[in-house]
Amino acid sequence: MGVLNTGLFKTFLPSLGNLATVDGKDAPMMIVMRPASAPTVAIGKGTFDPVTKKPIDPLITLSMPNVSIDFYAMLSDRYARLFTLTADIALPLSLIFEGCDSVTPAIGDLKMLITNIHTANSEILAEDPMVLTDLIPAVIGLAEPAVTSALKPFALPALGSFKLKVNEVKGLGAISGTANYNHLGIYATLLPLNGQCATGAPLTTVALKRSVIPDAKLMVATGKGLPWPQAVLDVHALGQNGTPEFAYRVDHGTWTTFLAAPNDELLVEHPAFLFQGLHHIEVRSRMAEDPHGISNPASVGFMVDWDPPSVSCGSIAPTT
Repeated sequence: MGVLNTGLFKTFLPSLGNLATVDGKDAPMMIVMRPASAPTVAIGKGTFDPVTKKPIDPLITLSMPNVSIDFYAMLSDRYARLFTLTADIALPLSLIFEGCDSVTPAIGDLKMLITNIHTANSEILAEDPMVLTDLIPAVIGLAEPAVTSALKPFALPALGSFKLKVNEVKGLGAISGTANYNHLGIYATLLPLNGQCATGAPLTTVALKRSVIPDAKLMVATGKGLPWPQAVLDVHALGQNGTPEFAYRVDHGTWTTFLAAPNDELLVEHPAFLFQGLHHIEVRSRMAEDPHGISNPASVGFMVDWDPPSVSCGSIAPTT
């Protein structure tokens, strides 16, 4: 996405463009996140919709209450705070088991991330402070690759002369009065070290079928939420028999859980798409009947662009 600057935000906040654009150039920006308390982790049921495969009750929820996000821009050779957004952030996660030796955290519904939003310190902008709440998803989209660095795949240990083929993961020991559980239960089959966890992995193919890009006039912050651009992908899992499922990630962020793709169409929407430019979508596949065999990722580009280009002309010295 390149350097963070006011050009990424002035579509949403017209007054920011008037304030920070000098000689047609956008000003550098900086975003600072300030958690008010330590994050907490809760264990849930880990249930999925049997048709869409979307998570219903996340297996793991990482909660960060009362996170303040300060936005700064370079004005008159110094960084000035533009506004502050504060919200409760909850990251719904599941675990994807690949083969017998790799576990990858996967993210659930990104639209369930943010609640209890309020604003402060926005006097420098002309917009009503309440419209600034529309920008929280965009900030999450920017921050997701950094979060991913703490959610890298990790290895499952062997148990003596055996390895684990994990069949199910769910919460155990309900906590009275809550929807949470005391323990994370892992159910697995013991296999010899030379045993196979999957019969094989499919070959994933992906192509951009169509783009759903909102009109520029809809991308001005109003306090009612911004529409997310959507990429509709044509996806296929080849070489294996079964019911295909697909997972994706955007701009090297966190992988999603595996989803169904009716009619070989996978709908991808992500808060990073709120920023104009070329985005990178990766897709991988597996068969529902053999979930440990996960393919290598295939990738496709997705261009988001609703602002017309600007053209400037300079003077040309006459020749003699």
